[in-house]
Amino acid sequence: KIIIGGRERAATMLDVESGKNLWKAKNLPPNPQTLLQQPIWATAIQFLSKTDSQVHESTDLLAIGTAYKQLQIYDIRTDATQRRAVIYTPEWDSTKENLLEHRVTSLCQLDSHRIVVGDSAGFM
Repeated sequence: KIIIGGRERAATMLDVESGKNLWKAKNLPPNPQTLLQQPIWATAIQFLSKTDSQVHESTDLLAIGTAYKQLQIYDIRTDATQRRAVIYTPEWDSTKENLLEHRVTSLCQLDSHRIVVGDSAGFM
């Protein structure tokens, strides 16, 4: 399996051997005030493991970092009813400050509950 995505291209999971499309992400809901579609630009993609073991078994979760300062977690089971992100970072927190200041360039899973996000300015 391989995941591809990019600027204005939603993440898509392909079977390398057959070339078939197994799963495709759906964009986040439109902005409620402006009804404009959320921009898409995947810059970092990481399969997530369910356990803390060093052997990474097949998983149903996918983390995507975007150029628009977001981290999105998807359920990528082929029979999943929802193809939108199940969890994502909002653009601002309650104090109206950005949670991520720069575009996401790398993702690393520390354990089954923590992900380190690296950005274009070198912050983690």
